[in-house]
Amino acid sequence: MPRIATLLSPLLLALPLAALSAFALTHLQSLVGVDMSGRNLIPGLGIGMTEAITSLILVGTLLAEVATRGWRGSSLERMTTARQRTHRSDLFFAIAAVTALYPMIVLIGTFGVCVAVREAVGAWFGWRLAADWPFWLSVPATILLADFLQYWLHRALHSDMLWPLHAIHHAAADLTPLTAARNHPIDDFLTSLTSAVAMLTLGAPDAAMLWAVTLLNVQAVVVHSNMPVPLWLEKTIVAGPRLHRLHHSFLRDEHDNNFAAFPVWDRLFGTYRLQIEGPARFGVDDPRFDTGNPLRDIAVATLIWFQTIGGRLHGLVWLRRQVRTGADLS
Repeated sequence: MPRIATLLSPLLLALPLAALSAFALTHLQSLVGVDMSGRNLIPGLGIGMTEAITSLILVGTLLAEVATRGWRGSSLERMTTARQRTHRSDLFFAIAAVTALYPMIVLIGTFGVCVAVREAVGAWFGWRLAADWPFWLSVPATILLADFLQYWLHRALHSDMLWPLHAIHHAAADLTPLTAARNHPIDDFLTSLTSAVAMLTLGAPDAAMLWAVTLLNVQAVVVHSNMPVPLWLEKTIVAGPRLHRLHHSFLRDEHDNNFAAFPVWDRLFGTYRLQIEGPARFGVDDPRFDTGNPLRDIAVATLIWFQTIGGRLHGLVWLRRQVRTGADLS
């Protein structure tokens, strides 16, 4: 029982913050003139259609693990019996993802920049290439384009410049379905933005876009689970837990592989790697990204990211001065 209480301790932080952020969003929307959410199912908690679907996917996958792997082979068993701070962080991010807490973190953590960019993208893209396509074609086309864009973004997130943001996700020392929600706000925003660009570019009907988003979210949750996905399916059609476990390896030469939801992109661009046994260890080599305090982790990762950018800019300025000095001497 104490172990369950320890696991559920993020509720003491997440739920009051979620309630406060839902209240604040109501007032901030009127101040900045931006509709942050479209949340209309349970306004008091900031829960709308997207959040409800996310909740069902997370809970459904956890229960599916129990049904297919048994209690002892499930994430729920590990989360309720093991004393791991990484599980508490996963739970915090999952709660944030299905309440108004996460939009509030994005708004505050990026000084409103992400919100403004999202609104601008929605205003700029007027193409509707797939507006008249049949449902059976517009759904896979939207999914494939979104995954193609996210593949390249994912590779960029593994670069030295963006890694501090993505390290929050990779810091999980154990993979559970909830790990899919464990993302730095800017990382999550960039991923959502690529999906938005794909959907706005094709302009498929709303029902098709809802199906596309739902299926992509299901895949994202399942790859972090212990679900028994057939090997032939992972090799040919869609990535599953085997491919993604290697992607979460502690070793960089292993985790810089298998970026896409669909192996076709990894195969085409040389980042596909199948390893049946999986990595010996998950996580990253910097304990600052998984302290058990998710808000501190986000703040520290943001600071490290700013320092990385600052270092790069300083290096460029120094190089430019050297070039100018050399030109003057000549």
